[in-house]
Amino acid sequence: MNRELVFRAWHTVNKVMFEHSNIPVLLKNASDDNIWKYMQWTGLQDIESIDIYEGDIVRLNVSSQYLKEGSTAEVQYLPDYGGYAIVGAYSRNQHHELLTCDVACRCKVIGNIYENPYLLK
Repeated sequence: MNRELVFRAWHTVNKVMFEHSNIPVLLKNASDDNIWKYMQWTGLQDIESIDIYEGDIVRLNVSSQYLKEGSTAEVQYLPDYGGYAIVGAYSRNQHHELLTCDVACRCKVIGNIYENPYLLK
């Protein structure tokens, strides 16, 4: 099991996503939150074995208790629940479901909130 913390970073000025292996050492120590937006890997993969990061947008391929099949949701860290969750709208209300292995294998990553924000509308 991989226990390494893995991040990717969105450069807000140049509008470029840097994957973990491509983030220069300088950027790993940068603290300017106005320029860099860091997203942590959840430790899980989607139905196509794509890594799921905080800020990813996923589409559910099977209905869950709170989200219906085909709906899109954002992966967010919810401190009150101590973990990552998929957060989406259902019947005009925000609902979430903790991101477990079972939930992740029913999702497909279709984008992220920085490069594809329109996918949540």
